[in-house]
Amino acid sequence: MAAREIFVFHVQLDDIAPAIWRRLELRRDRTFWHLHCAIQAAMPWEDKHLHEFEFSAGDTMSRIGLPSDEFPGEREILPGWKTPLAEWFVTAPSQCRYWYDFGDDWFHTVTLEAIRPAEQGRRYPRCPAGERRCPPEDVGGPHGYQQFLEAMSDPAHEEHQACRDWIGYDWDPEWFRPKDVQFASPERLLREYGLVDTTTPGGPTRTRR
Repeated sequence: MAAREIFVFHVQLDDIAPAIWRRLELRRDRTFWHLHCAIQAAMPWEDKHLHEFEFSAGDTMSRIGLPSDEFPGEREILPGWKTPLAEWFVTAPSQCRYWYDFGDDWFHTVTLEAIRPAEQGRRYPRCPAGERRCPPEDVGGPHGYQQFLEAMSDPAHEEHQACRDWIGYDWDPEWFRPKDVQFASPERLLREYGLVDTTTPGGPTRTRR
């Protein structure tokens, strides 16, 4: 049954106005690694940093993502590629937080909006809707992005030329077209990133910042 159903997620970047958001559809039988790869593709981010999904229940925080040797014994993180979405998203609506880049601290609110039958012949994942461009990597989080936008929009700003040289092209914060989103194979990315040795259950992890 799970293979014939999809999860419909709304993913919104926190602390940014007007809102930057995406709607994502994934098969219900996928893992958190699949959801992570879909978010990275749809925003798009460049997947250069650590990430985790966080579920809060009172004083308890459960984390799913990329186990790292940066926090030995401090933060239990379930490996995303082994953790099914359906074990944590049971009913709609329900929410978690997706944290990308532990320096810039890009927090996203992930909301399961609906569970519905997959469309026959439709390929998943897909991004049917969204608004506004994702910030560039390493811009300094929401505050740094606001400063970047101010500098880019004002030719008289003292950082205008430096920002243009850094980004390398004109920046339109309103630009986003769902049809341009391209999803890579999560299984191939898992192998290419060296995150897990597919010949050894629970094989080596990779540290990313």
